[in-house]
Amino acid sequence: MGKLRQAEKSAKDGQKGLFRGTVQQRTGASGEAEAIVSRVFSADTLYIRNKVGQEKRINLSSVRQPKPTDPKQSPFGAEAKEFLRKRLIGKHVKVQTDGKRPATEGYDEREMCTVSNNNKNVALMLVENGYASVIRHRMDDPDRSSIYDELLAAEEAAQKEQKGMWSPKPPKQPTYVDYSESLEKAKRQLTLLSRQRKVPAVVDFVKAGSRFTVLVPRENAKLTFVLGGIRAPRSARGPNDTAEPFGQEAHDFAARRCMQRDVEIDVEDNDKQGGFIGQLY
Repeated sequence: MGKLRQAEKSAKDGQKGLFRGTVQQRTGASGEAEAIVSRVFSADTLYIRNKVGQEKRINLSSVRQPKPTDPKQSPFGAEAKEFLRKRLIGKHVKVQTDGKRPATEGYDEREMCTVSNNNKNVALMLVENGYASVIRHRMDDPDRSSIYDELLAAEEAAQKEQKGMWSPKPPKQPTYVDYSESLEKAKRQLTLLSRQRKVPAVVDFVKAGSRFTVLVPRENAKLTFVLGGIRAPRSARGPNDTAEPFGQEAHDFAARRCMQRDVEIDVEDNDKQGGFIGQLY
């Protein structure tokens, strides 16, 4: 099928035979650009930041994350997202826009892109490991991955080898206990964490310039973490709120440096709201 599709494309590009005089339309193809992955939203959706700091949301061309509505696929959603986070967050990537999907009810316009890191196609990595399925495009849909047939072959191989979401066994779901939901729970966890140094963690969310939500996998713990010894200006908490001077700048700086990053923490104390005060590396 791949050879036939390539032959058809060659005939169209050369306007041969029945394609003579036709104009090939492509909704949004563009040249390759470099960017940094600033956030992994899901296994098929990324936020990227260009050289001037502008951020936008993109979808990977021709692939779909494990379907949240499919009871067999949905348990692999978090694992697929983590697969991408470990490999892409904060990394330089090359982005080729293959096309755009117009806005529909409930969905914004979507930019469909081919993303590569160290000359490895990100969508292909996902499909090979069973963390994404391949979208079946209409024959007249040109907005697809340039390696579409390779993706189909990789999906077939992953299914045969029962990789990822094609496995009959569901993955073990990580369960995190929120120790910052009450001061009592925070104090209990403080006793354990304060005895350790450079505890491995992941920044799950940046709340403000000096306030984060972090996950500590080895303790199955979720914490509100506050940088000790400083106070960052407060950023706006909503469209009707007013930020303190430089509050948004501090928030943005922390997000650029820490969002979804692997970090290490030293815990020193609790605040009155159940937050954990300490140092983040």
